[in-house]
Amino acid sequence: MPVYLFTYHAYGSWWPDRPQGFVQEGEGIQPANQPLAQAYRRAATHETVRFTPDDQRALIEKLFHIAETDAMRIHAAAADSTHLHTLVSWQCNRTFMSVRGRIKNLLSLHLSRRAGTVGRPWFVQGSSRKRVEDKRH
Repeated sequence: MPVYLFTYHAYGSWWPDRPQGFVQEGEGIQPANQPLAQAYRRAATHETVRFTPDDQRALIEKLFHIAETDAMRIHAAAADSTHLHTLVSWQCNRTFMSVRGRIKNLLSLHLSRRAGTVGRPWFVQGSSRKRVEDKRH
């Protein structure tokens, strides 16, 4: 049974100029980069998303609903203003990419309906994933 920790970052919330650094796909954690952050901001098509406490609660509630209807199990979930973490498992033959994408798409749809908007990105492209190897891990 696959078990994964998925992290979904809010759109525009983790720019490369974060003092803690940033994660660059395929390169891992990188030091803060002001010029790259400025380029990202210029290329942004929407305003930065910050999840309110009500949004965070709605995301977690929807996450449990998705799991119930899609035969998944949520072992843990936590959200703050910039991202959502969930530890999820499933028993069918779906790939982590299909599960991760389905969760993200349904959460985005839920947020759009709550906000009465269409076409707004709520999360960054992709999302972080870490496979849990065993109970100790």
